[in-house]
Amino acid sequence: DAPVVYEDVLPGGVDWRPENFGLNFYGPTRLRRALVKSMNLVSIRVMQYVGIDRALRHASKFGFDTARYPRDMSLSLGSGSVTPMQLASAYGVFANGGYLMQPYFIERIEEADGTVVFEAAPQCTPFVECAQSAQTPAISEGLAFLMRSALRSVVQSGTATKAKALNRSDIGGKTGTTNDQIDAWFAGFHPQLSVVTWMGYDDNRPLGKKETGGGAALPVWIDFMRTALEQLPEIEEQPPRGVVSARIDPESGEAIARGGVREYFLAKNAPSAPAQSVAGNSAERAGGSQSTAAVNEDVEGLF
Repeated sequence: DAPVVYEDVLPGGVDWRPENFGLNFYGPTRLRRALVKSMNLVSIRVMQYVGIDRALRHASKFGFDTARYPRDMSLSLGSGSVTPMQLASAYGVFANGGYLMQPYFIERIEEADGTVVFEAAPQCTPFVECAQSAQTPAISEGLAFLMRSALRSVVQSGTATKAKALNRSDIGGKTGTTNDQIDAWFAGFHPQLSVVTWMGYDDNRPLGKKETGGGAALPVWIDFMRTALEQLPEIEEQPPRGVVSARIDPESGEAIARGGVREYFLAKNAPSAPAQSVAGNSAERAGGSQSTAAVNEDVEGLF
């Protein structure tokens, strides 16, 4: 999380000097913390490391029409336009164990006598057995778990702490604010529900200097979810097979025997346990029922 300058990339040969919302820089930063604190400079460097082409290929698996997106580094900060429906569907991939569900508006049509003449057949319903064998997951179950875990941290200690008012540990999401406060977003989920709220004007007028995703869109999301979650159980989730936890130094990311913080990793990317570690302090394999598929290996390997 440090300053970066892209020379002669804006119209008229102007340099692009992206900044964090708070105009601060924090140096080496874990991905979880960067997401929690919405650090733009970290997102830019992740995009730079992954590469624009690979990032776009990966994003297309979430149902986005990436052919319409800009092919430059601004993409890392959300310069590609999406609708609330598209974003809710994409966040459903995280909630749904890696599977993309196609949204539909009409659930069922019945005749006057109750005869069903049409009924939508969703590809997959979260936590309900379905025909997943016919689907190719957008991301692996393990990577979906890591994203859910990180996005829940946004609620617990990040830019969406207002959502803690719902008093649930199974919700997560991400705030979003476009340049000049023209759009305010919150995209979030419960394991059985993906919900996106957007606030803005049809003519692209600014909402106001202080109208951020956390200040404008998140309260709407909270009000909706307060009612929507009344009948949904709070789900305590266990890591799937292929995900491990390890105790690490939060500054270096290296495994340590004691102290530090506990973090989740795909097993293949877990840091090596320190030589002086004792039983129980090294990387611990988590339980689960579904093996992690070799899906999107070129992107997952970065995590």
